[in-house]
Amino acid sequence: MRRCNLLFFLIFIATITACQPEGNSGSSKSDPTLNDTNVELGIGVDVVVEGNKTTETGESILFKVRLTSQPSEQINVDIICSNNNEGMVNPVQLSFTETNYQTFQEVTVTGIDDNEDDGDQIYNIQLIVSSDSFSETIPNVLKLTNIDDDTPGLNIGDISGATTEEGGQATFTLRLRFQPIADVTVSLASSDTNEAAVEPAFLNFTPENWDINQTVTVTGIDDDLIDGDQIYSIYFAEIESAD
Repeated sequence: MRRCNLLFFLIFIATITACQPEGNSGSSKSDPTLNDTNVELGIGVDVVVEGNKTTETGESILFKVRLTSQPSEQINVDIICSNNNEGMVNPVQLSFTETNYQTFQEVTVTGIDDNEDDGDQIYNIQLIVSSDSFSETIPNVLKLTNIDDDTPGLNIGDISGATTEEGGQATFTLRLRFQPIADVTVSLASSDTNEAAVEPAFLNFTPENWDINQTVTVTGIDDDLIDGDQIYSIYFAEIESAD
């Protein structure tokens, strides 16, 4: 799993619409990201960010919010995540008054494990600043990346039973480790078809049944040779997917 050890701070500064004289609607709406500093947002909000990556193992980033001007009424700041399958914000709303507007309030964004092998995912945090008299959205204040931890693979269950030349059978189960985006076909084969046969030869997993165990049966073959006990393997010969 990749990690980001870089810690940096960014500050977004602008003027608050709610504190301007009546009739002044504020400045233009820009689209700041983590690469911007001192961006005019049209709303008096300072945002200080520590980090820009979360992970599916639950690592989080922290950012702080405060107002730049004393409001004449209570100001609420809603924190919205563009993809709740990748990141979770806490708390989801901050409230500022004429007495606490200068105090930074903290928001934590935590990475979510979606059980999909979908690679690293980019998502955004936006703010909705409002009061009884106005509401304005600041899009894409933070641009974050949730680092994927889902590596394709199979979970193999314990082997039950033993094969014999009299037709004795052994069984085990298979399922996918993580939910795929498309169907996955697993091909199975014996390393020595004179000693054992495998059924079924193929297992199909879908995004709906990926976590359900499917049973594989291995049956011993009589080779008519006095060769003693023989060791063989079961190969997962091929894994195919459009994923």
